[in-house]
Formats: sequence, structure tokens, C-alpha cells
Amino acid sequence: MKALRLAVLALARDAKSGELGVLLLALLVAVSALTAVGFFTSRVSRAVDQQAGEVLAADLRLQSPNPIDREYFQEAAAAGLKTAELATFPSVVLIGEESALTAIRAVSEGYPLRGRVKVAAAPFQPGYEVDSIPGPREAWPEARLLAQLGAKVGDRLSIGNIELTVTRVLDYRPDQGSAFVDLAPTMLMRLEDLPATGLIQPGSRVSYAALFAGEVTAIAALKQQLAARKKPSERLVDLQEASRQERLSNHLKSDDFFSVEKFPEAKLAITGSKPGKGGQIEVTGNLTIKGITKLVTFPATIKNQGNGLEAEGTITVDRILYDIKYRSKSVLDPSALADRLIYDEFTLEFKLTASK
Repeated sequence: MKALRLAVLALARDAKSGELGVLLLALLVAVSALTAVGFFTSRVSRAVDQQAGEVLAADLRLQSPNPIDREYFQEAAAAGLKTAELATFPSVVLIGEESALTAIRAVSEGYPLRGRVKVAAAPFQPGYEVDSIPGPREAWPEARLLAQLGAKVGDRLSIGNIELTVTRVLDYRPDQGSAFVDLAPTMLMRLEDLPATGLIQPGSRVSYAALFAGEVTAIAALKQQLAARKKPSERLVDLQEASRQERLSNHLKSDDFFSVEKFPEAKLAITGSKPGKGGQIEVTGNLTIKGITKLVTFPATIKNQGNGLEAEGTITVDRILYDIKYRSKSVLDPSALADRLIYDEFTLEFKLTASK
């Protein structure tokens, strides 16, 4: 009791002298600082997750070279999750005598589940957000595709066996990527219109994706189920991987690599061909990357496939010729970079189908 009495007296003395107030103020500042840091960290974490979700246009994405099993969508809906799907492939669109290569993105209702699509009323006008997708037999091409074709809003573009009316200009979509197909201008259309085009044939290079979004626990449970059941050719992408993909995408677009802002297009102009070895065709052309054009020669195989033709091959590119020197052994000391070196050559694989 005596010790407690002395402690109370000491506390009262410190309070009168002001020392206790200073101590309490210091504790208050410390607690406030920790709370602010925790709050800031939480906000940044949520912002990063939101940005990653926009990169996926979803919270979870299942990618496949084949149509997605419908049971996946049924299980997600039963768990209270939102779903959407899309198919992506390169193709040629035409208007009159003009044609251009484009990255077709056929999407279902609900796309995107995270983020918003932006469109414009005319090419190179300010964009605005929408919460819908193109209507039946409508298309939303990017402005640079319309510029290549000399087309405008209201025109009809031919794709495969059908025509689509341009009703808006695509300005932005959340899941813009760095894949080779994304180097071509994008055209958005409805997934329901895709079968009528007749473009999806055996051997077509189509990438399918299922999108899922919802509560964190439900997404985690679905991810676990899909990871156990998915086919070897299918790939799951979550928010964490999306963040890594976005960093890679931004780096590839930077001046270290392809300088996409300055040089948004790469072109291959075929100039000739002749018989090659083993029944292949030796193709010659001019490849332009970053405004630099070089002659390339590569083998290709052409086959008859039912009512059409199929051509496939591989182009080997020396990036140094196109002023892409980041971490190259040709300009830096290999011993200094060790395993951080990046090969000077990369390959572009292609597979094209043409219907009669």
C-alpha cells in the first residue's frame, strides 16, 4: 500500500510539473502516427488491388486456347459472383477496297467486371465512360483503325461473313495488354455475333477468357476449385499476377523496348516468296519496328484445310537492329549482368487461316 501511495504522489507531482502532459502528448503523437501509417498502407493496398483488377477487368481470370467449360460460369454464379467472357484473335477488317489488321475482342454482357470502357463520338475526340458493350451487329473500333481504313462512325465494316456498323470509337479498355495481338488496333464487338462471322475454324488462333468478380472469400474459394480442375492448357491469373503483368507491360511499352507512345505500330510487308526446303515456302519481307525497317526472311508452311488455307511459321528478330538494346550483351559487359542478360533475338510465331 505504501508503494502504491508513493506512486500516486509521484504521478500527481509529474502532472503538476507538466512532465506527464509531455509524456501523454508523445504517446498521442506516436499512436496517431501509427494509425495514420496503417490507414495510408490500407488505402494504398486497396488502390493497388483496384488497379490490378482493372488490368484483368475482373478479380480472377481464366485463360484458355479453347472455349471455356460452361460449368465454371454456373459454379461462379451459384457462389454469388459476377461473370463475363471474351474471345480475342487477330483478323482483317475491310471497307470497300481498304483493309487493315486488327485485334478483335468479342465480349459478353457485363464486360468489364472491373474498370470502365471509354468511347468517343468520333475519332480523336474526348472519351467518356460507358457501362455497356456494342449492340447486335455493331462495332467499336479504335481511332487508329478507322484512320487506316479511311472510315468514320456510321460506316459498315466487313469482318468474315458479316458487316458491323461503327457506332462509337473505342478510346480505352481496362485490360489493355502487351501481347503481340494488342500491337494492332482493337475492335470491340459482341460475343453473340462471333459465330456468324465464320472466322473461327479449326486451327484458328483464338484466346478465350472467363472473368469473375465478387467477394474476396468467394473469389479465393473459386480460385482453389478452378486450380484443382482446370486443364493443362488453361491458366489462372489473379490480382497479384496482374500487378506483375502490368509492370511488365509498361516496361515493354517504354523507351527501353518498343517506345509504343512514339511508334504505336509495327509492320510486316511481304515482298516475295520462293520454294524452300522440306516443302516449305521461303518468304521475304520488310519488318518495321520503332520506325526502323529491315529485310527479313523466314520459312512458312501452307496447308489446305477444308474450305480454306492455313499458313504458319516463325520469324526470328534481332532486336539490336531495331535499337532495342536494354540489357543486351552486345552493348554491355556480360560478366557484369550475369543472369540478368536478355537475349538479343526473339521469335514471332504466327498462324493464319483464310476461308474461301
